[in-house]
Amino acid sequence: QVFQQNNEIRELHFAENREIITILSIMTAQVADHSVLLTALERLLAQLDFTRAKAKTAILLNACKPHIHQGYHFNLVDAIHPVLFLTNKKLNLPVQPLNLSIDENQRILVISGPNAGGKSVCLKTVGLLQMMLQSGMLVPVGIDSTMCCFSELFVDIGDEQSIESDLSTYSSHLQNMKYFLAHCSQSSLFLIDEFGTGTEPQFGGAIAESILMGLVSRKSVGLITTHYGNLKEYAETADGVTNGAMRFDLDLLQPLYILDIGRPGSSFALEIAATIGLPTEILEEAKTKIGHDPIAFESLVSELETEKQRYNQMNKENQQLKRSLAEERDSYQKRAEELKSRQREIINQAKHSAEQLLAHANQKIENTIRSIKESNANKTATQKAR
Repeated sequence: QVFQQNNEIRELHFAENREIITILSIMTAQVADHSVLLTALERLLAQLDFTRAKAKTAILLNACKPHIHQGYHFNLVDAIHPVLFLTNKKLNLPVQPLNLSIDENQRILVISGPNAGGKSVCLKTVGLLQMMLQSGMLVPVGIDSTMCCFSELFVDIGDEQSIESDLSTYSSHLQNMKYFLAHCSQSSLFLIDEFGTGTEPQFGGAIAESILMGLVSRKSVGLITTHYGNLKEYAETADGVTNGAMRFDLDLLQPLYILDIGRPGSSFALEIAATIGLPTEILEEAKTKIGHDPIAFESLVSELETEKQRYNQMNKENQQLKRSLAEERDSYQKRAEELKSRQREIINQAKHSAEQLLAHANQKIENTIRSIKESNANKTATQKAR
């Protein structure tokens, strides 16, 4: 009996499935008549969903639409790395904004400075914001920023070594540089991180400088990060190239993540090594091996950094003093106006009192004269009236 009932249940399941298939087939046939319209609506919904996602992202990043022009240069004001911003927002940490300008006269920026000082973040911020803009997204920059659209974007960031392709780190970088030189043009933007590293510095620096000269001749726009002194020196003298340095607090030996354009930066390797606690004799031996010229250059850059910070501090104090003096001046001007107003009030009160006194005196004189007249100039009465 149980066996027979199980068979009946199975038959009912099969019948149910056949009925479901029949219903779905009928409904599918009805829907198929509207397939073109439904496909169009699906595309529309996807577009609306995509647009809403971009809008929500823009709100999350406080993004805006910068001024867009036809040339191949840009001016970023208070730009922030979107991923870094969202990460720090969760941790309730601030993000130092980036201010960077590339124009037709200074098309390539060579950024130097200490390790973990923000050079690569600066590079990635520019690249990511450019990709966002050219993807039709609003970007997290100040409203006064100016951006453009490039025809190509060439990026060499990170380690692309490959065992399968028999490529070392340096070889992969050279492959990228070969491609850049073959395809970069006036309408291209290139971003190169740690330019020339991965091989012997003497040769790596020379090859990097030659590649940089090739990119300059192609009038491409680009940003480069490096520690090589020869690239910093080249940027000081070459047309269309300028130095940039990530600011560093020499007292605390901490990066400030602020980009200064117009001067080279130092790696502060010896200072950081001394702070870490390497023995003095080791540092002195290192200075001997480095030689006088590189140390003199680094020392000069360090002194410039110190002078820059001292000047900024003095300028900050001067601005505070100016504000304080302005407040004092406004206070004295207000007091002077109050005194003038009080003076006018006192004078008016004195005039009013004098007029009342004079009127009272005149009245007394008139009364005296009348008394004398009424007494027919009697001597005793006149004396009393006087």
